Order: sequence, then structure tokens, then C-alpha cells
Amino acid sequence: MKTQEGQEPITLKMEGDIVLAEKFIKALGTFYHLLKEVSKDVVGEERGRVMWGVSVQSGSTIVMFEPVGERLSSAVKAKNALVHGLEEIEKGTDKRPPHFSHRAMDDVYDLGRLFDAKREPGARVVISGDHLTVRISQQSAATAEKFIGERHESEGSIEGRLQVLSAHKKFSYEVYGDLRDRAIKCDSLKDKTEELRKKALEAFDRRVSVRGTIRYSDDGYPVSILVREIEILPDNKELPTLKDVQSIFERP
Repeated sequence: MKTQEGQEPITLKMEGDIVLAEKFIKALGTFYHLLKEVSKDVVGEERGRVMWGVSVQSGSTIVMFEPVGERLSSAVKAKNALVHGLEEIEKGTDKRPPHFSHRAMDDVYDLGRLFDAKREPGARVVISGDHLTVRISQQSAATAEKFIGERHESEGSIEGRLQVLSAHKKFSYEVYGDLRDRAIKCDSLKDKTEELRKKALEAFDRRVSVRGTIRYSDDGYPVSILVREIEILPDNKELPTLKDVQSIFERP
């Protein structure tokens, strides 16, 4: 398929032996949002927006995007900026690529963390365009996280599932938030390190509420938290059902 200017479309491909439908849908939605963010920055909000058409290659997990309507030249610039920017991010650049906003970096982070390298080896999101092919790995997520930044702080709590423990250099852990399936890095207060280490080990792969100083990105998403308390929460299956609650009120 060619665009109206003779350019190859930008494509999204899912590599892997088996790609879960849930992961495919999430990758598609995240990438489309990223494409729109970069396009908006190229065009400028006051000058309209680039419209993208989409098609799926039969019998594959390859999705192709091409511009439709006006602003074709801006679409080509957006496509090139996106692919070349992703290439630099995957290489670990220290300089923010042109046209990559905070929201765009947040999308790159999510694409890079979509697959678990240990549980899903070889599974990748692959982006192609302008004669380039970029395989998005967790390196992209690590690079994007540097640009997302930790700008705002407030006291509060985060609920989610504690699913990552690390003893590399210092003990740390990660909670995947209930509102958005994204890792939030957790460090313990120095005077509570040993107490919280034991609690984190006990809470591994369970729902928790972590309380402390939360750091947010400019877009308002929690990035990390300096933890002073961990509370283990009941899983959904341990919570009372509607029938259980109704029976309480029906008792004589």
C-alpha cells in the first residue's frame, strides 16, 4: 500500500509466537495515541490536525496507517519524526527527540513495558516507516521515563498489585496501579527499610495500598513513591459479594 505521495505507510507489527488479543488491542490504541500526539506537535494545534486511515494486512498482526484528506506533507513529516524519534529513544538518547511531548513519552513508556522480557521472550512491538524498522524494548521505556520526569510531589496513597522486587544495589519494589496498568517505583524511608522490606516480601503479587510521598510527571501520572507504610488489601475474590452484603440486611 502506498500513500498518495508515493510514501510507504507507517506500520505497527506485533512480533511473537502467540500475541494475546488484549496486548494487541492495547498496543494498537497506545500507538495510535502516540501517532496523533506527534502529528499534533508537527502541525500545531491552531492549524488543524492530520487524519489517519488504517488497514490490517490479512492473516497478520500488521496494521498500516496512512494519511487521508489534506495535510499530507505534514503527515509525512510526522511519520518521519515518529520513526526516527523512536529509533533514538531505543538507543538510549539523552536528548528529547523533536515533537515528542510528555504525553508522547508516556505512550512510548507503555509500549516498552507491554511485554515481560522473561515471560514473553521475543515478543515486541515493531514500528516501520521511512525505510526504518524499530523494535521497541524495555530500553525505550527506560529512556522515556527519564523524559517523563518527576516534577510534582504530594502526600497520598496508591493502590495496586506489588509485582516486582529488586535487591540490585538497594532494595526496591514496584506496584502496578489499579487505575492504570503501569509500574510505579517504590523506595522505602530509610528509618523503615527493614520493616518495609519484610512487608513487601509478604505482599508480593498481592494487592496493596502504599502510602508516602508520591512523585508525579507533568501529565499528572504517579511515577514513584517514597513509602512509609504498606497495607495488604484483600483480592477481589476475597471481598464480600453483593449477595453476601444483602444477606446481612436480611437477617432477623
